[in-house]
Amino acid sequence: MAITVDAIYENGILKLSEPLPFPEHMRVSVRVEPVCPPLAERIANRALALPSEAIDALPVDLAAQHDHYLYGTPKRPE
Repeated sequence: MAITVDAIYENGILKLSEPLPFPEHMRVSVRVEPVCPPLAERIANRALALPSEAIDALPVDLAAQHDHYLYGTPKRPE
């Protein structure tokens, strides 16, 4: 039976988020993979890392006219 359990690595020890349903001293195989944060969280973190000058330089109508700024289409009337 294969199960997936989240864990946190701390001071050289993996601390599981929940108990395992196995008897004491049962031998198991462990595969460890880092958890990748969700895409929205990664995008938000990158946006927060931008210098304030970069944010201030963005056009105020960027959201409304994104096709114009991304693809060069004519601006839509507001």
